[in-house]
Amino acid sequence: MQNYQTEFLSQYINNLRLSKSLSRLAYQGGNSIYLNNQCVLQSREGEHFVYTVEDDYQDFRTDIFFDDSNKKVELQCNCNAKNFCSHKVSTLMQLHEDLSQELNQESQTGMKYTREGMIKRVMAEREEKAKNELFQLDFADNIYGEHLITNKHNRTYKITFYDFEEKHGYCSCPDHYTNKLGSCKHLIYAFAEFQKQYADKDLPIQDFPFLEVFLHPLKGYRISWFYPGKLPIEIQELVNNYFNDEKQVLDKHVIQFQDFITEAQNYKFINIRTEVLEKVRKAVEKESLIELKSKTPLDFDKLDISLSPYQKEGVEFIVFNKGVILADEIGLGKPLQAVVAAQFKKELFNFQSALIICPTKLIPQWQQDIQRLGKENSVLIKENNNPDKSFFSTDAYFKILSFDDFSQQTYDIDHLATDMLIIDEAQNLNSFDSDFVSIIRGIRHKELLIITDSKPEDNLMQLYTMVGLVDNTLLTPLWEFSYQHCLFDSQVLDKIVGYYNQETIVKKLETVLLRREKEDVLDQLKKSTPDIDTDIPDNSPNSLHNKTHISLSNKRLIADKYRLRKKPITGQTSLFPLSDTNKPISLSGEEHKVYEKLKNEKLRSEPQIEKLLHDAHSFLEGLYGIQTGNKLPWKAKDIDLKINEEEIVLRIKRK
Repeated sequence: MQNYQTEFLSQYINNLRLSKSLSRLAYQGGNSIYLNNQCVLQSREGEHFVYTVEDDYQDFRTDIFFDDSNKKVELQCNCNAKNFCSHKVSTLMQLHEDLSQELNQESQTGMKYTREGMIKRVMAEREEKAKNELFQLDFADNIYGEHLITNKHNRTYKITFYDFEEKHGYCSCPDHYTNKLGSCKHLIYAFAEFQKQYADKDLPIQDFPFLEVFLHPLKGYRISWFYPGKLPIEIQELVNNYFNDEKQVLDKHVIQFQDFITEAQNYKFINIRTEVLEKVRKAVEKESLIELKSKTPLDFDKLDISLSPYQKEGVEFIVFNKGVILADEIGLGKPLQAVVAAQFKKELFNFQSALIICPTKLIPQWQQDIQRLGKENSVLIKENNNPDKSFFSTDAYFKILSFDDFSQQTYDIDHLATDMLIIDEAQNLNSFDSDFVSIIRGIRHKELLIITDSKPEDNLMQLYTMVGLVDNTLLTPLWEFSYQHCLFDSQVLDKIVGYYNQETIVKKLETVLLRREKEDVLDQLKKSTPDIDTDIPDNSPNSLHNKTHISLSNKRLIADKYRLRKKPITGQTSLFPLSDTNKPISLSGEEHKVYEKLKNEKLRSEPQIEKLLHDAHSFLEGLYGIQTGNKLPWKAKDIDLKINEEEIVLRIKRK
C-alpha cells in the first residue's frame, strides 16, 4: 500500500465538496454515515475494495477501484443514483481512514530490545557518564563506606561497597533507588577510583561497618538486609523474626515491619536506609486511607450540587488516594470531580490550600465549578499583576495558575507549596525529563491529582511521565518499561516508533489510574443532562427553548465522541445534527446555516430569541473547539436569527 493513495483520497474528497456533481445534501449524508460507523469494509482484492453502507432503510454495496498506473479512482454503488451519491462519499471517507491506519501500522514496525540487550545499553550509558562527568569523591576510613560523592550541582550522595568483584553497592541517589541495576554512575566512578588506590595493594582487613537494611534493586526493591560477616546473637534473632530465608520482607508484611524499626532503635549497629522508612510509611498511609474509607463514607447529600454515580466514584477515588491520575474521556466533568474531592480533603485532612495548574482557556471552567460548589473562593495567580507576591498568602483555598505563567517561573517556587496539587491537561507533559516536569517536581505538596483526556494506551511515554509524578516506583525503571513496551528505530537510537503490550500496563496502575469512557456511563449521562437555567416560564410541554437545549446538550456529547475518533481526513468538515430533524450544521467556511423546525408559532419575544441565540452560540463555540482546537472565530454579533412561518434560520458570517 502506497502513501499516494491516502494523499490522493484526501485531495479527492476536498475537491468533491466543491464539485457541482455532488449536492450538499449528498455530501452531508455521506459524512453522517461515515461518522456513525455505518460503512464497513467487506473484502479487498489488490486495489479493489468492497464496502457495505448501512443507510436508514436498506444496505448498499459500494466498490472502489484504484488505478495505480494512472493514479485515479473509480467508484460504483448499487443504489443506481444518477449523480454522485452519499454512499460513495461515506466509502471514500472510510477507505481513507482504513488506509491511514494501515499505513500508520506499517510505519510503526520497529526494533524490540531483549532484557539483556537493554541492560547492556543502559549500563554503557552510565559508564560513559561516569567517565565524562565531574565528581568529588571523599573516601571513608572503612573501605566499605560510607563514602561521599558530590556532583557538579553540589549534590552529595552516600556510597557503600558490597562486592568489589561484582562492583555492587549502595548509593543514595535517585537513580539507584529505581533503576533495578544494582549500580549507578556514582558507584561506577567510585569503584574505578578505589581500584586506582589499591591497584597494587591488598585490601585492608576490615569488618563491614554496620548491618545494612535497604531496598534491594535486584529483587524488586523488597526490604532486605546485608552483612557479610557473623551477626551478634541478639541482632541475628531480631533479623530472623522479620526477614525470610532470602533475607527479604515480602510486601504483604511491610506494615508489620514497623515493629522491627522500633526495636532496631536499640542497636546502633543497624543502619536502616531512608528509602526503607519511606516505603513503610507509604504502606501504613495507604492502609489508613483504606480503613478511613470504610469507616467514613463521603456525605454527598450535603453538597449544593448533584453528582452522577460515576462522578461520586471519581471523587472517592481521589479523596482516598495520595496520588491519582484521572483520565476520564472528555466531557465527563473531571474539574468538578476534582473540586469536590479537594473540598472533602479539606474537611477530612484539614487541608489549607489546593493549587490548580491548567491551560489559560480552562481557567473559566475551573472558576465556574468552584463557584458551583459554593463553599470556597478561588484566586487567579498572575505574576505580572502581583509584584508583592501577596496572592501566595491569600486565604482563598483554591489558587489557579495558568501554564503560561507557571512556565515563566519568575517567582520563588517555594511560594507554590500546597496541600493538594492539581495538574490539568497533563497530556502536555510530553517528556519525563523536561524542564516543565522538573519544575512541577519541585513544588512541595502533600497530594497530587493529574487530569488528562488521553487514553492511557495511546502514548506510553506520556503516561510514564504522569505516573512518575504520582508514584516513581510503579513503572520505573525506564529501561525496563522501554524494552517491555516500546519499538525503537533501528537507525536512530532513542527514537520510539511504536508501542506494544499496552493492555498490560493499565492493570499495573489500577491503584492510581481511573479512566471512564462515555460508553461506560451513557445511561448516567442521559439521566443527568440538566436543562439550562432560564427566566423563561416553561408552561408548555412543547417549549422550543427546552427542546432545543436538550438537543444541543446531546449533540455536544456526540461531537466529543467523534473528536476522539481522530478522523484523519485533511480538510474534512465534521457535520453534527442540531435538531430532531437531523439536519446538520456546517462550520466549513462556506455557507453556515442551522435549520430548526418551528415548534412554537408564537416565538416572538426578545428574551426567548436571545436565549435561543445564546444556546446556539454556546453550542457552536464548544463544537468548533472540539473540531479544531481553536477558539470560535465568530462573535455574537456575527450571528443573527431569522424567523418565519416554516423555520428558524441561524446565520453565521463567513470567515
